[in-house]
Amino acid sequence: MKFAIIGAAIKVPGATDIDLFRAELDRGATHFESVSRERALASGLNAEDIGHANYVGVASPLPGAEDFDREFFRMSAAEARWTDPQQRLLLTLTHQALESGGIATGDARIGSYVTVSESSYLRGRVDRVSTARVDYQSLIGNDRDFAAARLAYRFGFTGPALTIQSACSSSLVALHQACAGLAFGDADIAVVGAASLSFPQPHGYIYETGGIMSPTGSSRPFDAESDGTVRGSGGGVVVLRRLEDALAQGDPILAVVAGSAINNDGAQRMAFSAPAVSGQVDVLTAALRRAAVSPDDIGYLEAHGTGTQLGDPIEFRALSRAYADTGGRTAPCHLGSAKANLGHLDAAAGMIGLLKTILTLDSGRIFPQPGYRAPNPAIPLDDSIFTIATEPVPSPDLRYAAVSSFGMGGTNAHVILERAPHPGVSRAGGDRGVRITLHARSEAALRGYRTRLAAYLRDHADLDLADIAATLDARSRHPEATWTAHIDSVTELVDRLHEDAATREPSGPADRDPYGISNSGSAPATRQTRVVAGEPGAHSQAHRIWLPPAPLAETFHGLPLRLDDPARVSSNSKNDAEASAGAAAAGVPGGLADTTTSSRADAAPESERVVTVSGRAASVAVSGGVEADVRELFLRLAAEELGAGIDERTDFFAAGGESIALVAIVGKVTDRIPFAVDFGALDGITTVGELGRALAGQATAAGTRDGLLAFGSGEPMIHLFPPAGGTNYCYAALSRVVPEIGLAAFRAPHPAGGSIEEIAAACVDDLRRAGAIDDRLVLGGYSFGGNVAFEIARQLQEGAGVSARHVIMFDSFAPDAFGGLRVDSDQLATEVEGRLRTATAALPGYRSAADTDRSGAVVLDSFREIWLANTRALDRYRPAGRIASPITVLRARQPLSAPRARALGIDLGATMSWQRHTRGAVRIIDVPGDHYTLFTDPAHVAVAAKVFAQTLRSVHSVDREEATAS
Repeated sequence: MKFAIIGAAIKVPGATDIDLFRAELDRGATHFESVSRERALASGLNAEDIGHANYVGVASPLPGAEDFDREFFRMSAAEARWTDPQQRLLLTLTHQALESGGIATGDARIGSYVTVSESSYLRGRVDRVSTARVDYQSLIGNDRDFAAARLAYRFGFTGPALTIQSACSSSLVALHQACAGLAFGDADIAVVGAASLSFPQPHGYIYETGGIMSPTGSSRPFDAESDGTVRGSGGGVVVLRRLEDALAQGDPILAVVAGSAINNDGAQRMAFSAPAVSGQVDVLTAALRRAAVSPDDIGYLEAHGTGTQLGDPIEFRALSRAYADTGGRTAPCHLGSAKANLGHLDAAAGMIGLLKTILTLDSGRIFPQPGYRAPNPAIPLDDSIFTIATEPVPSPDLRYAAVSSFGMGGTNAHVILERAPHPGVSRAGGDRGVRITLHARSEAALRGYRTRLAAYLRDHADLDLADIAATLDARSRHPEATWTAHIDSVTELVDRLHEDAATREPSGPADRDPYGISNSGSAPATRQTRVVAGEPGAHSQAHRIWLPPAPLAETFHGLPLRLDDPARVSSNSKNDAEASAGAAAAGVPGGLADTTTSSRADAAPESERVVTVSGRAASVAVSGGVEADVRELFLRLAAEELGAGIDERTDFFAAGGESIALVAIVGKVTDRIPFAVDFGALDGITTVGELGRALAGQATAAGTRDGLLAFGSGEPMIHLFPPAGGTNYCYAALSRVVPEIGLAAFRAPHPAGGSIEEIAAACVDDLRRAGAIDDRLVLGGYSFGGNVAFEIARQLQEGAGVSARHVIMFDSFAPDAFGGLRVDSDQLATEVEGRLRTATAALPGYRSAADTDRSGAVVLDSFREIWLANTRALDRYRPAGRIASPITVLRARQPLSAPRARALGIDLGATMSWQRHTRGAVRIIDVPGDHYTLFTDPAHVAVAAKVFAQTLRSVHSVDREEATAS
């Protein structure tokens, strides 16, 4: 089976997309720079290391290594700062790889197979915490185990999410595993990514005699003067699909994986860290055999090529044996290594070599090997089939190429690539006039993208205009900045892109998502699942092609270095100034609060309580009393979580905060100012100011709890019961999208544990006290809440003789689906635990070094118990009768998978069997997302809220019509 590479992205010194990388390779560019003592000190390196006799002041830093568009990926400021830039880079590159060819993912099952180098981001930035406690914030943000899962969570991928680690060969091993996943059907599309960033970025290193690092600060694979390599920086991502599927989908194919193989050297080597010729020969021949390709057909081979005096000759001997001339070779095989250009990117080394080889095949051009003059004396290059180019070599007939990557520890990988099949001539009409629309995350990004795209099209003037339009139309729609024009030729497009007065249209059809909802707000962009051009069907015969991706709106997000070295003070002044300015903008005095208290804080009297601010202790004024202290401390911690620019009117959740993050912040407040928190009383409160005031009130009084919460404006049009977790934040999310709709929500009973009948009876009492029981009453709920809403309607009909006007549910399964629900099963426990841990994963505010049980485990345990108690109630629930009310279910388009349903004991065939339980009509409306992303993905929430509002208005319009008729 063959696999198509249909998308690619890269970020390395000198290149931010694969076309720029191609240009750098073609001119033989290298990216090694001298690092002065002052710059190394400013970056965080200590003076002792810089003064070492073997210190080499050379590095290959990545510009903007800590830049990131957190809003696009729906991260709070704290989560972005605490997440390893390597993992942030993978997010950005994955988006760009999918965007580059307008890849339509639709409902495809997408797997993520990624690797990153060991994280060094937190070194010199945070104090070591107690070994007796789990530091979730730094663990989840920086441990390699979560790299693939982070991609799956942020992009909604539902295929395998595997982080692969085999040292330097990791990224090609990840590619091999991705191909296996595609072949076995575990995934329909595979994202393979690798990133390697070492911190601090601009610093040299201390070489060791006989080690891999170069004492001269150079990287010259296979050269007579080779003496090691330099640490590189950057990353890359490729997107794969089974070849037959890619052809059927019309994907832009960059190259084809014809075969791959992995193995290990075992014990047949000099030492654990030493390579072995026999192991390398085996993996090379296995990949050729799997690809059904003769060694004579390979015209270019991207070698591992570390540039060491030991490693290069061993690799060359293995290559010479596996690629021995069998008599069919008509031209030499060119040998090269991207390490000559960029150094050794550790876990990402194979990915960079893979991207170079893709470009070699795509361009039909062998790139020169910089720094190469003569072969290593231990390498008999002249007596072999291999040659090394010192200038670009046209190779238009090049069909096959290969890539090697060998890891310390003996895990080897070899991949055979085939040139992409020719897409054929576009049948869309050539340079017929088309509408071209560009989207970007900001006006500045849009200006930069117009310039970049114009430069690319100037160099590729033979592209079909319809293909360009089809590709751009298939990309994400960013509402922040749009440029559009009617274009008749590629030449005209280049000219128009350069014009400063280019047209900017207001929001219209091009700014609407595929579900017809206007993207006029700040919700993340939506990816199209099909090509939509200026005229319906205008590009139906066009090919999608690779085009440079539009840049995101990236800004600096980094934790400051600690100020324990006077030589580093100047490097941190910028961070401290920005933190103080951000706090001032938020109306929070004294700078953004970190969440760690010093030992001095624990011992300080009440009047001298302290919190750490940007690495420094700062007093918290307490003269206003406990109420003022609680409010001020909450505002500080909220600002640290959400970032600069917040005020009391900021919606905590709309600004990127997670409900579990709020739990952690409240826990920190109660750590420092002890009082009992009633989380139920916070349910539904969303603004920072109101949350702070509510907590301050709880700190000084027991408080009261009403039975109903109010959202939106005006009289409530519907009464909603919360899902199994017991909170109404999902309805707050609805209200943010449709604030004109009045909603009322029941509070979940505390403690939980009653039956659905008992819960519904309490809700009937709440309705009676509110005077809301009449035939205009509309009930509803999400998931478990929908079942409670049904039971409320049943009890009202039976006990009060009142039939609810309508019941509206969000992906609520009918009671018949739960006949075999395994409430006490390991699978359900795992399901609940997984959801809680997913929430904790998004919890940058939860730092165990500062948290007590009250702010962490006990709260999570409470959530778990509520969830499980309500699930047990659902398992026992069998309605005592039917209702007369009609039911509308907003069903998640992506269903629960069959294996998970079986494991949980849920009957998928009965999930929507509501017609058995009502004499009224049942209407099912599909909305995007799955059972969880329905309320966690802003794009999905936006669609569900609009459909919900339309449904609710139609229900109440019947009331108005009947009133008019009477």
